[in-house]
Parts: sequence; structure tokens; C-alpha cells
Amino acid sequence: MVHLLPHWNLEVEEGTILPVLGFTSCESAELFLNGKSYGRKAYSYPAYGMTQRYGHYDKEPGAVNTEDLFLCWDVPYEPGCIELAGFVDGKEVCRHQVKTAGEPAALRVSCYQKEAAADGLDVGQIEVEILDKDGNFCWQADNELTFSAEGPGEVIGVDNGRPDSLESMKADHIHAFHGRALAVLRSDGNAGKCVVTVSAAGLPSAAAEVIFGL
Repeated sequence: MVHLLPHWNLEVEEGTILPVLGFTSCESAELFLNGKSYGRKAYSYPAYGMTQRYGHYDKEPGAVNTEDLFLCWDVPYEPGCIELAGFVDGKEVCRHQVKTAGEPAALRVSCYQKEAAADGLDVGQIEVEILDKDGNFCWQADNELTFSAEGPGEVIGVDNGRPDSLESMKADHIHAFHGRALAVLRSDGNAGKCVVTVSAAGLPSAAAEVIFGL
């Protein structure tokens, strides 16, 4: 596993030196920005054990970071594509890519629980992400999203994760926070398919469905 923070849209001048944090379960990781490598790094621990004699390691130790919870590179900012590649035994085994996003152009709607009980108690969580025209996640987007349910269900709450938000969580609409928001869907006690449509001004609507069963 390798992982970068979720966006590469920063309001700074190009060339500004920024610390870029990466996380991995691999032996080492290498950071790239628009195809240019900024070096390979590894965690300090667990350290490779010595065998046979003092100073002999089963594997050649790599350059280590000063932290043990994350890896860090100092990178001059420029828009584009930043990538983190993970290595095991010297071979690349995984890669995470984050691109600078453009203007909001689409909604991506999903539901982790596609089936729920039609008892008026069980709920499904409808999650929304705002994307640009190329499918990149728009971390900077704060569009107002409206949720509507068709079928044997109702939207009983919304949230966006913003700690200082004063918007009602009992409404059918809310502004996205860092490109995301969610709605909670509950059955009305009847079985069947419920379709939740999400809309925002200037963007095509999108939908997800939950099957309520007895």
C-alpha cells in the first residue's frame, strides 16, 4: 500500500517548496512529480536485523526518514500529477496517483450499503464526490447539493463533515466540504427499490439506489 494526501490543488506560487507526506506498508517508496523523481525513502523502523556477523544485513539498508509514521519529501510546487510508488525487494508493487483537479463538472454517487431492511429503522448512507471533466476529485469544490428520493424511502439527514458548519443536518440539501457530502436514507416501511438523485446547479445530476427488503 502507498498513499498520498487526497489533493494537489494548492493556492501557492509555483516553485514554493512544500513538504509532501506519504504513507506506505512497503519497504521503500519513491515520489514523482510530473514524471520527475524526488528520491526513494524508507521508514526507520522496523530496522533490518543483522545476521552472520556484526554489520551484516540480509538486505541493504536504504536512506531512512526521521519520522516513523510517514515519509516526507520537500518538493517545489507545480500543478500536474504527483505519484508515490511502493517497492518490495527492489521491485515496484503499487502506486498512488493524485492529479491537480480542474473546475467541478460531475457528481459521483455511491452507497456502501446497497440493501437494507424495510422496517422503517434500517438506513443507507449515500455518499457524493465532486469531480472535474477528467474524473479527478475536486477537493476545492463546495457546491450546494440537493438530495431527492423516489420509491419507498426518504432522506432523513445530510452531512458534509465540516466542523464549523451551521447548515441544518435535517434538510435535503447541504454544501459540499472539500468536495464531499452525504445523505442518510431510511425506508418508509415498504419493500422495493429507492433511487436517490443528487443535483447541483450547473452539474449533471447523478443517482444511486438502495433495495429495501422485508
